[in-house]
Amino acid sequence: MEGRDSRVRKTGYPNREPQSKRPKLDACIGSENREPEILGGRMDASMNGIRLSLRHHTIEECLPILEDLHSEASKRGVVPEVLLDDVPLPMLADCLARSGAPGLILSLEPDETLLRGYRSLMKPSTRLLSRVECQDDLECLSFLLEHADEIIIARGGMARNLPVHAIPASQRRVASMAVHAGVPFMLASDLLSSMRTSLQPTTADLSDIYTAVQSGVSSLMLTSAAALGRYPVEAMRTLSRMA
Repeated sequence: MEGRDSRVRKTGYPNREPQSKRPKLDACIGSENREPEILGGRMDASMNGIRLSLRHHTIEECLPILEDLHSEASKRGVVPEVLLDDVPLPMLADCLARSGAPGLILSLEPDETLLRGYRSLMKPSTRLLSRVECQDDLECLSFLLEHADEIIIARGGMARNLPVHAIPASQRRVASMAVHAGVPFMLASDLLSSMRTSLQPTTADLSDIYTAVQSGVSSLMLTSAAALGRYPVEAMRTLSRMA
């Protein structure tokens, strides 16, 4: 523990936030459900931040969304967090500068040289969130917990990369190790997936949120229910009530 503390003091990172009793609530922003009134409605429903993926969109396409987000946020006197995901490394510094995003989501490798390269392109205050979505990530989890500011249990990626029956145990393992290490962790993908098409969530979906909060989760992220669902504001309101 002494070595870890000295590393944080020496380098100035990770930029971890103290865990609170109530997890932060985030939402993915996709090609739909991105209108100002929906963004504002989500903030009224206690949304704390958004995730923008640059896998299928350019930073230029995302800037109008950020303008609407900040416009709606200023009306409410809040400052939402913006997380950029899938940013190509050559565009990293430019995207962070143009978006003003304080958070970056990456798939980290256990390579300190590469990590320093990422950090050199980021502001000292930028938070680095690392996905855990495959067996390689699970095998280098100790490295990720040491160097990331927050861990993301990316169940969508796990569903593509792991046997489906292994996902619950993997989720529990990551959560347990993160709590033990004092590192915040987020649960993403498949939260309230029933509300993508239904106004009424299933009991299983509600139990899923309850279990995540009981495990010590620091953030909850709506994905398909927020980005593509019929009831994006109602889904955020339901998530807030359960959290």
